[in-house]
Amino acid sequence: MDELSNIIKSYREKKGISLKELSDKTKIRKNILSAIEEGDFSVLPPVYGISFLKTIVITLEIPEEEYSQYFSPIQKKEKEQVQKKQSAPIKDYGSIKGSVKIFGIELNPNFMNYALYFAFGLLVLILLYISLFYEKDLPDEPQLDVQTELIPDDEQIIITNDDIEDETFLPDSISLKVVAIDTAWVRIDMDGQRSDEVLFVPKQTKVWKAKEYFIIYQGNYGALEYSRNGKVLEPFGSPGSTIRNVKITKDKVVTPTPW
Repeated sequence: MDELSNIIKSYREKKGISLKELSDKTKIRKNILSAIEEGDFSVLPPVYGISFLKTIVITLEIPEEEYSQYFSPIQKKEKEQVQKKQSAPIKDYGSIKGSVKIFGIELNPNFMNYALYFAFGLLVLILLYISLFYEKDLPDEPQLDVQTELIPDDEQIIITNDDIEDETFLPDSISLKVVAIDTAWVRIDMDGQRSDEVLFVPKQTKVWKAKEYFIIYQGNYGALEYSRNGKVLEPFGSPGSTIRNVKITKDKVVTPTPW
């Protein structure tokens, strides 16, 4: 088998492929590839050794006539392993042999088997009942600092700069408002501390607040209109595209990187 090892190693080195690169291409661990090139075929998994080797030689584009003669011993060994498994006796762990006495009463083995099956089935039903109908008192989940509203076009709320100056209206430094023109998914991260995901439908409006910045991920760009502190933002993506990592601060917008 040293010949097959040398062939594989020789072709890999001719193509300038490292063991790591070959591992990435074949999805076979690097330590197994290294052992094969050193002539140690014991690392191959039982029954699937030929499959591993075929993946390697096909990836390295080795002609079949150079390696096929060395596959026969491995195929023979794998065939013997399969036959050995098929001929192995099947152990019966599910039955009770012989009679059993409980409180002086001799019970038939078949009766004991049925009793065990019944007890197991009853236990499964009890567990299902507990998981489906037993309710635990759980604490209320903390609410995100967001506002959601469905507003008709003629009643849209517009946030003005005058409103921003009023700290009782907007205590944080940035307000981001989104109005849906069409259906779109968006995720908004606020100050790296909290986030919100929304599947918008037409005419839906939502407002978020942040102290320093927002990060936006959105599908179907162009379906949502963004306003920062009451002022509509200029487009920062191509219509219909998916965008990510749009950073909106109080005074700038960092252009996103397309997916």
